[in-house]
Amino acid sequence: MGKVMFVSHQWVGNSSPDPNFDQLRVLQEALANLMSGSITISIDVISEVFHGFSQAVTAADFKGQQMYIWYDYFSCPQMAARTEDQDVGADLSNAVESIPGYVELSDFFVIVAPVLKHADRDEMLGFMSWKTRGWCRAERAARALAAGDHHGSMIVVQGPRHVQMSVPAETLQAPVGLGDFTVQADVERVTPFMRALLKNKLSFALAAGDIRTYRLLINVQSKFCQNLDIENIEILPGIPSMESSPSGMELAEPYHVVNSFMHQNGFLNVSDPDECGWAPLHYAALRDDPLLVRGLLARRADIEALAAKDEPLIHSLPNSPVLHIACVVGNNKALQELIAQRADVNKSSGIHSLHLCALAGNVEGIKLLLAHKADANHIDMLGNKPICPAAAFGQADSIRVLVAGGSQVATTPGAISPLLVGIWFLANVDTVKSLLEARADVDEREQLSMSNPLWAVFSMKALAYRFNTSAANYLGYHIWGATPLILSMVTSRFDLAEVLLEGGAKREFRNDRGKTAADIGREVKCPAALLEKLEPP
Repeated sequence: MGKVMFVSHQWVGNSSPDPNFDQLRVLQEALANLMSGSITISIDVISEVFHGFSQAVTAADFKGQQMYIWYDYFSCPQMAARTEDQDVGADLSNAVESIPGYVELSDFFVIVAPVLKHADRDEMLGFMSWKTRGWCRAERAARALAAGDHHGSMIVVQGPRHVQMSVPAETLQAPVGLGDFTVQADVERVTPFMRALLKNKLSFALAAGDIRTYRLLINVQSKFCQNLDIENIEILPGIPSMESSPSGMELAEPYHVVNSFMHQNGFLNVSDPDECGWAPLHYAALRDDPLLVRGLLARRADIEALAAKDEPLIHSLPNSPVLHIACVVGNNKALQELIAQRADVNKSSGIHSLHLCALAGNVEGIKLLLAHKADANHIDMLGNKPICPAAAFGQADSIRVLVAGGSQVATTPGAISPLLVGIWFLANVDTVKSLLEARADVDEREQLSMSNPLWAVFSMKALAYRFNTSAANYLGYHIWGATPLILSMVTSRFDLAEVLLEGGAKREFRNDRGKTAADIGREVKCPAALLEKLEPP
């Protein structure tokens, strides 16, 4: 039959999904550029450095067979505009129930999210706003949890030449139930949708012998289901309860909790790691159950055991201690129990516990760690303090709590500033404002040293730009000596450019290629009104 592409997008108007077909035009141009080979689909730099990701999808994947595109307003009947108190009943239910089927049968999942002005509201739309929408999150969850061998890969199209892979950890950090729904009743409709996705994925993984995926999902499922009325799903038949614990166990309840956990996860010994080097206690940290943690430790599980393999779904690195797992998934009851049992809050795996709480937006975890003497200015493998990953993942609340706790916004010599890393990654308007509130230098230029791993990454991309003008290569070419304002044009973050200008960013600065923000703005075709503001005095 050929290949199928599922397209996810945000409505640009109240009564029309794409009134002027602006999103469609961007998709058409991006696909034409991919097919011609003039651009490639970039891997984000964070995933490349921390998780060793390489090119997942190339132009060759789009050629050789017919391509069918599933674009909702072309491919299924559309619902009329509605207000918050209106219901569409069966029509919506049918549409919702069909989404997993369409996604599972698709070879590619593409998010089309260029920066556009909403047709009916004074609001700028883009990838940042797409991520807040409940139904957009539901489609992304359907991809992440679809049964199949695509590994949940997603492509983000932000412009005709700005195409890259989505960051895996974002799916878990932006759960469906906490998304924005125009009609609150939609939260109830998405509940059976998510329950079915999780159950099917768990069953598929178990049947396929993919024990790693099964163990991850069976333990982290509550994070996918936040704010949804979904009870914990267990695939394996339960084990009979025992009336009493064996001699030497203080509490019967932790004993039975541990037994059930070991059974559902297929573990025989609390000390034996699996083929990925994860011990039962690492998987237990994915659950927010202090009783389980306490019970495993009572059986002499190693509280400082290191998980040999990384896990992109939660952004954990190789050799992560158990405490890091609890930090990054926001399991603060488990985190508190680990700290009470004397886990080392300052142990590093190339990244610190505060960095992980910061990037995950785990504000309570940050407070808990700081209260137990975590190093507020620990420097990670990229030379960054905890504020940098908070900026990178758009976590303004993390930044404010870190600053209040003594974390410094000043850049470590030879590293990259929080403003710059946020702008080329996932910062939003509030992120930039929080950094400026903390007195980040609005005009601080890139100053990477050759010893920083990012220096080599960006150098390679700068060289590659001469042959391929992908978004990542364009970034690598122009980042040298760039100010935040210049970088906001390089990454087409026009919303952030407005905030930087309001914060006093100078327009006359040039990067090492001799380009001002206005010069780059013309190249990326930024809106005329913004371009006028960018012109040097």
